[in-house]
Amino acid sequence: MRDPAGAEPPTPATGVDDTTTPAEAMAPGAETGAALGDDERLARAEAALGVRFRDRNLLRRALTHRSFTNPQWSARGRGAEGRRRREAAEPPPGEAEGAARASNERLEFLGDAVLGFLVADTLYRRFPDAPEGELTARRVALIRTDTLAHWARQLGLGPLLYINNGEEVENLSDRVLANAFEAVLAAIYGDAGLDVARGFLEERLVEADAIITRLATENYKGRLQELVQDPEWHQAALGLDEGRHTPVYVVVARGAPATEGAFTVEARLDDRAIGVGEGANKRLAEQAAARDALLNLGAAGEERAARAAGQEDRDGAEG
Repeated sequence: MRDPAGAEPPTPATGVDDTTTPAEAMAPGAETGAALGDDERLARAEAALGVRFRDRNLLRRALTHRSFTNPQWSARGRGAEGRRRREAAEPPPGEAEGAARASNERLEFLGDAVLGFLVADTLYRRFPDAPEGELTARRVALIRTDTLAHWARQLGLGPLLYINNGEEVENLSDRVLANAFEAVLAAIYGDAGLDVARGFLEERLVEADAIITRLATENYKGRLQELVQDPEWHQAALGLDEGRHTPVYVVVARGAPATEGAFTVEARLDDRAIGVGEGANKRLAEQAAARDALLNLGAAGEERAARAAGQEDRDGAEG
C-alpha cells in the first residue's frame, strides 16, 4: 500500500491505496467473515477500503455490529422477522451503553456528520450555480440509506463485519450496511484525517450523477400498485382476498427540514403497514416506503411459497 505521496513506506502508513480493488479483496470463493481470523479480516478490510490504518482497533470497532458485543440483545430470531424485531426494539437498560462503547454506533454518529459535510462540500464546489434546493436534493440522494448500503456492498463490507450468528450475513439489511459504511468513514477520518476520508469518499462519488438520476426516475409506488393488483400475489405474498387493493401512504413522523428524515411515511394495505421510508419531502418518503414494501413483500412471498410447497409435499406423502 502507498501513502498519499505515493512513496512505499518501510513501516505502516496511512493513505488511500490505489493498488487493490474491493473486488480483488473479496474475490469469488473468499471466506466469509465468520471463518476469518482477526488479522486476516482486518487486512482484507484495509485492502477493500484502500486504506492502511495506524490504529487497527479503530477499524475493528468500525466493523463491529452491536449484536456482536451483546449476543443477548441479538437473540431475537433469524431471517426477516428477527431482523424486524432487532431494528424495532431497544436493548434492555444498561446493555445499550455497553454495546455502544464496544460497537460501531459512536463511530456511526461521527461518520454521519463527516459524510454530510464532505458530500455538501463536494456538491457546493462542483455546482457553483445550483440553488440551495437543488443542492439539498442532490445531497439527500447521496446520503440515503440505500445509497450507503450500495457502497458498502461494493466494498464487500458485509462479510467483514463482526456480527452475531443470528444475523444472516448474506441478507444484511440496508440499515446495518449503511451504518457500517458511516462508521468506516469515521474511522478513516479519525485515523488518517479529513483529506484521506475525502479521497475515500470521492471514489464512491464518481457515480453520483447516476445515483441521483436513478432515484429521480424510479417509480416504486407504481411497481407496488401493479404488484398488489396482481391476483396471483393476493394469496402468494399478501394473504389477501380477491378484489381491488390499493396501497395508501401515511405520514407518521416529521424530522428536521431538508434532511433525509424530514418525513417518515408508512405504506399501508388494508390498514396493515407493509413498508416504511424516510425522505426530504413526502414524495421521496413515499417512494422509499414503497421500495421497502416491495422488499418485504418479496420476502413474504418466498416464505409463503415455501410453506405451501412443504404442505403439498406432506399431503402427497400422506396420500
